[in-house]
Amino acid sequence: MKLRSSVQKFTVSQIGVSVFKKKNGVPNRFVSQCYNFYLFPVCFAQIDTEFSVQASSSAFLSSYGFDFNKLFKKGIPYLNDVQEAALQNKLATGVFAIYRLLSGDQLKSFINVVTEWIVTAEEGSSIVLSGLSGLQVYDLQIILRRAIPTVWTELKSTTEVAVYKVSVEKRKILETSADCTLIEKAVNFARGFTNLFRILVEAHKPLVGHNLFLDLLYLHEKFYRPLPESYSEFKNNICCLFPCVIDTKIIARVTWKEYSFPRAGTLLQISEIMSSKLADEQMNPPEICHADECQLYVDHEYPHEAAYDAFLSGSALLKMTYLLLLKKDFENLPVDIPFSCHLEAVQEYLNMINVIRGRMSRMCLKGPDLPARRPPLLLVRAHRILCVSEIYHEFRVHWSLDVRKLTKYKFLLSVNTFKGVRAILKTYWKHPELCVTTYRYWQHASNIVCMFHVCSVVAAWSILAFILGGCRSQK
Repeated sequence: MKLRSSVQKFTVSQIGVSVFKKKNGVPNRFVSQCYNFYLFPVCFAQIDTEFSVQASSSAFLSSYGFDFNKLFKKGIPYLNDVQEAALQNKLATGVFAIYRLLSGDQLKSFINVVTEWIVTAEEGSSIVLSGLSGLQVYDLQIILRRAIPTVWTELKSTTEVAVYKVSVEKRKILETSADCTLIEKAVNFARGFTNLFRILVEAHKPLVGHNLFLDLLYLHEKFYRPLPESYSEFKNNICCLFPCVIDTKIIARVTWKEYSFPRAGTLLQISEIMSSKLADEQMNPPEICHADECQLYVDHEYPHEAAYDAFLSGSALLKMTYLLLLKKDFENLPVDIPFSCHLEAVQEYLNMINVIRGRMSRMCLKGPDLPARRPPLLLVRAHRILCVSEIYHEFRVHWSLDVRKLTKYKFLLSVNTFKGVRAILKTYWKHPELCVTTYRYWQHASNIVCMFHVCSVVAAWSILAFILGGCRSQK
């Protein structure tokens, strides 16, 4: 429920898609086409999405060159199924003027121009209204068609609307003969990126991502339907949308075990380690090149740009599955390895999604989840008042962890590895300012401690009352 409310509160600002296609005639060569999309929630009719912005996330994106101007000015709209149905209903019933895309002055100016022109205009003549953008071209057409029965409108360009003077009879003929109604065109434009999402769903191709548990939540909420309250329903819905999902975080762990690679924290580090290992192999490793129209990532790295991360996920998968194939059947590998062989190398890990610090270690989309085997939490007691950042930087020097404040003097540490837990306990065993112990819920949880104190007081008073009552009865 916590993740569900968080996903509903935030929006998707950028999505990257990298499509890999095997090149015919060249053994083990794949061509990648990368696309980067800036998204912004639609504001039209009665749909006006509210979303939160986190300062640290914005600063992080800004440090990697995220274009906020492009997000707000040119962001592609999107709708989920529920929003689309609501928009169609409001436009069909005429209730769509609550969130007007055109300002009052803009609308008044356009109406004045049309009403002055139509008085002297002859039937069949036209006028072009310019200076529009996005859904404004449909907003204005809907208003003019409903307000003036003797005009017909057409989209001339993405910023212009042509207005024609027609008779009432001609207007009726045009309305019945139109291939697609104006409302359908407006809804199709408002769907924006959702149209591409549905194409990807219909393609039934493997969906590859890195640590994509949250990604799946956002895809479901923003482009399909609001997240259900039932966890099992969410898993079933994802299986229906994407029958084959591959998490490269899971595959990386498998590859590390086979080859004893150094641990990598980021997707870029994983890709670099895989490339270094493949350079030492004698066989023909997969060659990944960019399409002619997608040359941005050839010579430069763009970490944390969505399309670049998508490219790294796909290329890392091909490299890791190739290494796993070498371990399994080095002698009988064909010169040109089909993609189906890459999938067979990780067959048992398909539709398994890594979960960070959850009740289960992996989410299995097509079966029961595996129970979590995670390092125990650590309790830190400080001899003076400290803030979360001070505790974080104290331990962050050597270990990857999260910190949560319990009281002014107590903090909870969540460490990624058992090795890290053992090292912290050993290092801080006799620390002069910090006392670190293994956290035990029944011993350290504030509500449990409080309950024990209350029970102790009640028990003490009960015993005292029993003793005093017995003394009085004897007298």
